Amino acid sequence: MSFIEAKIKSLGQIHAMPRKVFWIGMPESIRDKNRMDLLQKDIWVENYPLGKLTELETPSEVILFINLDPILHTARGTTAAPELSTIKNLIKNIQTLKPMHTLVHSTIINPKIQEVFTMASITYMEKNLHDTASATAIVLKLVNHVYETMNRTSRSYLRIEIADTKKIPVKCQLQENKQKHVITGFLADLSLNGMQIKFYDENLDKNIFLKLKIKDFLEISLTLDHFTIKIQKALIVRMDSQNKSISVYFDIHNEKMIKSVFADSLTDSIYQLIKEFQKNRQAEAV
Repeated sequence: MSFIEAKIKSLGQIHAMPRKVFWIGMPESIRDKNRMDLLQKDIWVENYPLGKLTELETPSEVILFINLDPILHTARGTTAAPELSTIKNLIKNIQTLKPMHTLVHSTIINPKIQEVFTMASITYMEKNLHDTASATAIVLKLVNHVYETMNRTSRSYLRIEIADTKKIPVKCQLQENKQKHVITGFLADLSLNGMQIKFYDENLDKNIFLKLKIKDFLEISLTLDHFTIKIQKALIVRMDSQNKSISVYFDIHNEKMIKSVFADSLTDSIYQLIKEFQKNRQAEAV
């Protein structure tokens, strides 16, 4: 089963299997937008409570980040004596869990702390990660390094599967010899770089569907969860004539395919669905 796979009451079902970073004491500088940017790179970052560390599910599939400062109740930049007993207990829990990799970071510069973690073969970093750019860069660099070092293949994806009962109209326009053909279908699934659209007989006007072919570019518009999304150039990459459906590809970083304002709307709408899933998952765990 994928890491994220659950029914979303308001829409349908969400599937995802990103590389997971659970962050104890995640800095406030890591905001929803930053997490969404990382998710586009197949990295899911979640703020994880210290009190549930020993309850961590499938730790061997998790990269663990631990902010040591709040654990030691030490204000940033102070030189208060470290609570070594607390640190040793933390190390014991980490060694019992055996996560894929652990990074402990702190703003405290103290050779004793460095030595304790080094002796336990746990990566320790004396660095201020309250800066958004630094924090996200380190997450990306470390996750990629861990997967490369361990020869782990990342088979990641993020897809929202739309329930059949939820009809979300998708307007498609095909430009052909100075003539626009318009066909309306319904959203079947959605990801950060594509979507599947289903068409029904009652929506087919003069067999417009038959005019479509792979490598055609479509102009697409739809409204999802109050977000308006327009894609200037969506490339048809798959067609299913029997089920009257097409799959299209687009690059959210390519302004010629989708303007940044609509790319942001797309990522925001998907992120809201993921947050809904997370909220439901946490409620079920209580």
